Amino acid sequence: IDGGADAALVGPTDAPSTSPPPSGAPEGVPSSPPSISWSAMPSGVPSGWPTLSLPYWAPVGPSVSGFVNRDDFGWAVSMSGNGTRVAVGAPYSDWTETSSGQVRVYDLIQDGNGASLVQVGTPIDSFQSCTELGKALSLSADGTRLAIGAPEWDDEEYQEDWVGYVQVWDFVEDNNEWARVGSTITGTCKKAWAG
Repeated sequence: IDGGADAALVGPTDAPSTSPPPSGAPEGVPSSPPSISWSAMPSGVPSGWPTLSLPYWAPVGPSVSGFVNRDDFGWAVSMSGNGTRVAVGAPYSDWTETSSGQVRVYDLIQDGNGASLVQVGTPIDSFQSCTELGKALSLSADGTRLAIGAPEWDDEEYQEDWVGYVQVWDFVEDNNEWARVGSTITGTCKKAWAG
């Protein structure tokens, strides 16, 4: 799955492997890499995506972008078990403070008009600079509980740097909001980078 623009930084590599599988590879692994042709993809897929002779990945719904310059929206992503809800971290978001971080959650809605991504609840923000909230995420299988890491948080009370914390949030469907669950889990020492 390739990035769609320069410096997109999608995954650890941005091109199909051209190396043959190792000897003794499991049955069903092709002896040569799939052929790629730059022909047209199905409707709704951006131009320039390769067509593979084997099953391929195609985008579902529109892309979602960050809201603040260089917020690194998409640094961490976690999806529900059925693939219809996704949480996205933007740890360098300056929405409230410098690099305070932000997390947004979206539902995939598919109907007769195609697919769309609809935001679920209001964004989850940190209100302290340089906490980098959203650098790590874990969404439960049913999509109603979300763990969020903020590894660069500084414990100002004890003057400790980079302690970090983890918070757990539940989705309250009645008012379409995310609510904190329990207390914040913090690192136990300087440079713990919890979360």
